[in-house]
Amino acid sequence: MDPTNTDIDTLCEEAENLDLLNWQDFTRSPLEDEPLRINKRVVRYCAFDGCDYSSHVLTNFRGHLLKKHQIQTTTTTPSARRLGAQQLEEIWQQAEARTKQEIQTVAFEQYLDKKVVQQCLVRLVVQERLALSFVEAPSFHAFCQSLNPLVDSNILPTSHSTIRTAIQSHWYEEKLILQREIQTALSKIHISLDIWTSPNRLLFIAILGHFVRQSDGTRRKNLLALRQVAGHSGDEQFTVLRTVLEEYEISQDLGVITGDNATTNDTLCRTISKWQSTTFKLKWEPDSQRIRCLGHILNLIAQAFLFAGSSEHCPEEVLQSIDLEEADGAEVDVVRRNTVRTIGPMGKLHNIVVFIRGSGIRTKEFVSQAHRMIPLDNRTRWNSWYYMISTAIDLEMHVDFFVKNQPDLKQDSLDSEDWEILRTIKSFLKIFKDLTLESEGNSKNLANALPSLWLLQRHITAFVEKHKQGTSNFDFDCLVRGETALSTLNKWWNLLWKHPTYQMATILHPFYRTNWLDTIMQILRISAKEQKAKKESLKKIWLEYLAKHQKLSCNDQPSTGQAKEKGQQKEHGKGETRKRRTTAQITKELEDRSVEAMTERMFGGWASAEAPDEWESYLLGASSKNVKNLLSWWQDDVRRAEFPVLHLLALEIHSIPPMSDEPERVFSGGRRTVSWERSSLNAETIEVIECLHHWLNERYKS
Repeated sequence: MDPTNTDIDTLCEEAENLDLLNWQDFTRSPLEDEPLRINKRVVRYCAFDGCDYSSHVLTNFRGHLLKKHQIQTTTTTPSARRLGAQQLEEIWQQAEARTKQEIQTVAFEQYLDKKVVQQCLVRLVVQERLALSFVEAPSFHAFCQSLNPLVDSNILPTSHSTIRTAIQSHWYEEKLILQREIQTALSKIHISLDIWTSPNRLLFIAILGHFVRQSDGTRRKNLLALRQVAGHSGDEQFTVLRTVLEEYEISQDLGVITGDNATTNDTLCRTISKWQSTTFKLKWEPDSQRIRCLGHILNLIAQAFLFAGSSEHCPEEVLQSIDLEEADGAEVDVVRRNTVRTIGPMGKLHNIVVFIRGSGIRTKEFVSQAHRMIPLDNRTRWNSWYYMISTAIDLEMHVDFFVKNQPDLKQDSLDSEDWEILRTIKSFLKIFKDLTLESEGNSKNLANALPSLWLLQRHITAFVEKHKQGTSNFDFDCLVRGETALSTLNKWWNLLWKHPTYQMATILHPFYRTNWLDTIMQILRISAKEQKAKKESLKKIWLEYLAKHQKLSCNDQPSTGQAKEKGQQKEHGKGETRKRRTTAQITKELEDRSVEAMTERMFGGWASAEAPDEWESYLLGASSKNVKNLLSWWQDDVRRAEFPVLHLLALEIHSIPPMSDEPERVFSGGRRTVSWERSSLNAETIEVIECLHHWLNERYKS
């Protein structure tokens, strides 16, 4: 029943002492011609006579009550506050024999759960990379006791060895969870790996697993191990990798190996192939299941452009020493600075940045003018030259001003022509930065690897053609750089173009299908015979996968005896129950005197044309644009029904990481964990901390 104005006045008088009114008491039910909801939100109608105000926004409705009717309302039910206060008062009254201090003690104890406290502390130490001795600090215990006075040594650990044991225990529990998750994955387990020397001079190999999780169909990456390795060789890497795969019980579920282009990774893959064949009788191709890090390839092409023709004046060992100058406070070597200058404007800029960073006073002076620092290049850090040049160009005025006031940089002064060359280099390198970022991250896959290299090839070719027309020394320098980069790119293009996994990944992108492949083969003037052979080889991969899937499905089907027990007999080649026809049905069929029926009885009918299989059906489909997530596209209910087996192959392919960038992120975190004051950490503790850190971060990011 809706309230009247009299009811409202009474309610307002009763609420004066509480100074609280509930907005719900001033609403009425909608009339027959009034909507109950707008945009799925309930409409509130003002209950005052003569007032036709309504709103589906609560804040607006309360504002109307205040402005129009001078009624201050609250979103909290007043009775709930009164009941809460009454219950609290009853608790105090029932505790006649106990003091308030005793009750507070009981309350504090109820909020102390030793297991929960220790788990939170473990996560704090691991995720924030705190020293294990952190728990021994008196200030830490004082802080905890300020939150709860009853926290003592029975709840909080007071020794670094105790927290280490707790971390190991938590690591073991999390590893069991990861084992169950990875063993039930929807895809093969793909591996990305790399080797790292820690600050305390220990050699580690980071092994990450990439897969599609069964529970939600998302692509996951987890650090399986950061294990000490005896050397860089492929055999030494295999020894550790095999142990890790056996620990997680995924030896027979191994997918591809993604790594940089070191020859040791080729040795590793050949060793894996032999192991899979002899131990499990499985076919593991060391060429097609060896994925080369796309970021590393892009960096090699960029390096070829940057350092083309510099080997005579700036040998490899000098270039390697450049990478060691990044640390702040490094002593400036005049001889080496003269050598680096031979690279050209890039060498001059490098010398300027090293000089600025080589002294705290000089750094402060430059930053006070420019309000930021110029990042230093490093050949092994992707796009570092681009970021250094790009930042310097933005700060060109500040760089020139600083150099003019530094006599030691007189020979490194950049004139207008030098700046123009740097701008040209920046423009050339931008596509490398864009393609690298496009291939990084958990949602990226192999589908764009070949198209990316093709775009880069067109970009470099256009750069070369442009400077072929010029006659200046600058044009000649750009021509040499461009042709060197193009030569390096063609080497990797020829390798990846023949790689079936890269081609299959491109085809299984619903935007490309075979359209991109057909277009490129026509541009490259590949003969019709070769085009047909390439398509047949790709279809062969699909047919082999289909046969393997059907074999596994047959093994999962019930036996003949089980089928008979159910009273059913499956017709061969069909998933239907064969029923026995009655005499009446046979007689009726014979009595059918239509021409079609008699012809069918004479010739037995004709088999209908075989429908295209999943592969052909997919290739004939229309191109799909704006596909943000390939795994989601393939796992859509429509696609799963239309391509029951092909979508599983797509999950296998699109869960492959195109780059080995994740091990590098692990190493960056490891450098923060193994700081100079923690150089005594042993390899086992480092692995436990880094694995647990990675697992927790991946869980909370999802």
